[in-house]
Amino acid sequence: MRQKKIWRNLAAALMLAGIGCGSDAPPERIVRMPECELGASAAVRREFRSVPATWDGVSGMAEIFATPRSFTVWRADFVAASWDRAAAEATVLRKWHCRLSGGRGELPGSTVEVMPAYDRGPRGVRVRVTDKAAAEIFARENARPEVDLRRRTERAREEIMLLEEALEHFFTDNGVYPRALAELHVRFSERGNWNGPYLEKIPRDPWGAEYRYQCAPDGKRYELYSAGADGTEMVR
Repeated sequence: MRQKKIWRNLAAALMLAGIGCGSDAPPERIVRMPECELGASAAVRREFRSVPATWDGVSGMAEIFATPRSFTVWRADFVAASWDRAAAEATVLRKWHCRLSGGRGELPGSTVEVMPAYDRGPRGVRVRVTDKAAAEIFARENARPEVDLRRRTERAREEIMLLEEALEHFFTDNGVYPRALAELHVRFSERGNWNGPYLEKIPRDPWGAEYRYQCAPDGKRYELYSAGADGTEMVR
């Protein structure tokens, strides 16, 4: 009887460890995460998408990362504002039989990480799953010159939109547009009803140059653009 009890205790310990005794084997790679399938084409053709999601009964956000050309999902994060880290690690162990060391675990085709999500509050937790094969695709695509050019161009257009919004606020207060972009941040004269700063700082374009800005003599119109990578383009 004593020997049987020892074997029963050993079997129970092995089951808790996630090995042997009829337990499922760890997957070679993790396929499903909330709102996406790792290694598959993204549902939405964006490099990054964040959507509300529920995982293991916990409400949070699914952050989905895709490669810049083929839009292959290479990483997925589940982020919850109020989730205990120990509970998140227990979920990883139960779902994938993956024991974490220092918040990180390796499977043959996947990497799993559990870390604080400070952007979601003091108890925020982030569960990050990376598909190793898709991450290699991301590294190759991300190194292509046209990808870098596209990202810089998109960033320039986003910053121009922010500048244009600030210019409109300046116009509303003063009845004219500023003579220089610097006036959005610093008041240079007593003209009008300056109520800034309208921007925290004046950005430089993604190629390190100043945005090209010219105001009409009457202050009612302006031209704003980036000269791009070679100084001859007009990115608007």
